[in-house]
Amino acid sequence: FLITHVAEERREFLKEPKKVSVNPKLLKIIAIAAVAVVLIVGGIMVGKNMMENKSAMPQTADKQTLENEEDSQTANSIEPIPDTREAQAAAAAYNEFLMQDTINAGNDSNPMYWNTNNCQFNIAYIDDDEIPELIVCNYEDSDHASGYCRIYSITGEDGMFKYGSVNDPKSELAHDKLGYYDRSAYFTDFSMFQGSANYSIQNPYGGAVGFRKVYYDDDGAEKDVTYYKVFSATGEQECSEEEFYDAIEECMGDSEFIPYTFYDNNTENRARIFGDVSLPSAYESNITLETYVENDEEALQEINETAASNNMEVSIMGNDVIYTYDLMNHEGVDDELAMSDEMRDALAEALGDSSDTFSSLCAKLEEESNISGVRIFVNYTYYGEEIVSRSFSSDGMIE
Repeated sequence: FLITHVAEERREFLKEPKKVSVNPKLLKIIAIAAVAVVLIVGGIMVGKNMMENKSAMPQTADKQTLENEEDSQTANSIEPIPDTREAQAAAAAYNEFLMQDTINAGNDSNPMYWNTNNCQFNIAYIDDDEIPELIVCNYEDSDHASGYCRIYSITGEDGMFKYGSVNDPKSELAHDKLGYYDRSAYFTDFSMFQGSANYSIQNPYGGAVGFRKVYYDDDGAEKDVTYYKVFSATGEQECSEEEFYDAIEECMGDSEFIPYTFYDNNTENRARIFGDVSLPSAYESNITLETYVENDEEALQEINETAASNNMEVSIMGNDVIYTYDLMNHEGVDDELAMSDEMRDALAEALGDSSDTFSSLCAKLEEESNISGVRIFVNYTYYGEEIVSRSFSSDGMIE
């Protein structure tokens, strides 16, 4: 079982900020919050009694909008990449790796270059953690002796690759299924050697656990079948079929067996499997929402258009999204009404009633940007003079 490392410089992109595109869902959430700020005033202005119309508040509609967006994502049956810095960094590394024209499926002393247009790939959860491995196969640029498949894994903070090989992950001659045992650190391999077919259970850190060797007659039927268990101290040892499968069961426990499946290496499939890996915050611990959005001029323009269409100011400072709505822009609000205690109390109460809405939007902004500590500030003014101001985090209204 071959383990090696790809050069350190290939992973440098994990450590360096890059110009990226802002997640479109994040912009939608910012726009939803802007609408909520305006609707609060609209709700207060409806009817003769300003306090009777809290039902016009946008909590239910906004939450439903977000829920519907999430429902549309569930149609994708591929297990999503976990929303952790390590897992997202791995996804970004794999995506970058597969975007190269060629990859070295060998090692520095014995290179073997695969054209990535001929590659197929998928993620797998072989190790007992939530950081996926990458499985890549190529039947065009390799041969059986060299193996058609490689497994890559991100280890440590330096983003280094290590890899092992699966000789023939699509063989129709394999007596047993080919795949891996979910989060068990074991996967299966199949190869042909000197007339025999060898099915084995592999561990990335300790080689084979056991293997089944089969010879075929001239008609392709199995004849001699031998089972082996492998011990680190004494090497392989012949065993019975029952002992072979008992040893496998002992190693795998209740882990689910997942057959190898592969997808053509193209932009669409990488997006399906890796998700939106343009988010720098998943890999850069010091990035803020402000610097994240500043990376995308189109995103800044869209935020400005959202502000203009709602007659308000929207700014992002650090991890704070600040909405300032001046009541002079709202029809029917005059000097006396804007500065009255009734308006001030109504706005304060309405913001309190909308706490769940804004805290939910904070949580969604954190989720879509992968940045923690996002806050929303809502300021109501009249010709620049503050009337009411409240702030919210994902935990609720900030007192």
